[in-house]
Amino acid sequence: MYTTTIKNQEYTVYEEGDLISFLPVPPGFGIARDLKALKITAKKAAQELEITQTEYVQLIRGEIELTPSMAKHLERLGSGTATIWLKLQKNYENHPKHPSRGGARPNSGPKPSGHSSKQVRISAAPEDMEIITTWLKSQKNAARAVAKLIKDHAVQGMPKV
Repeated sequence: MYTTTIKNQEYTVYEEGDLISFLPVPPGFGIARDLKALKITAKKAAQELEITQTEYVQLIRGEIELTPSMAKHLERLGSGTATIWLKLQKNYENHPKHPSRGGARPNSGPKPSGHSSKQVRISAAPEDMEIITTWLKSQKNAARAVAKLIKDHAVQGMPKV
């Protein structure tokens, strides 16, 4: 793994075999995704879960825990089972990088000023990594170039109908 700066954007490049440590993800992220798919607004979700809108936002961020009562309400809304939600909550609480153990919350902390931080994983032979890094540095917007490359690759790999 190494970090490179390209056009004022910092990229972390993971090489094959690198271990990536993940932050714990609160069940609220899944709740927000599911309820959005079910076309349930945040206001309606808070009402259904019998909590305030502020508490709903805190739940999504992982700042308050999901209770058994909330999990049952989610099940009634069609968003998974109460058992699954409670297991996700327990896994979140027991994660070694949980905020209560000094870990950071997802999407928290100061952002570097003047540039954004993106992470990409590139698997390539070591001799190809220099070519890839050079190509990325030559791009006006490296993040957009990588996204286009991925999109082009996906389109090429699709079967023709």
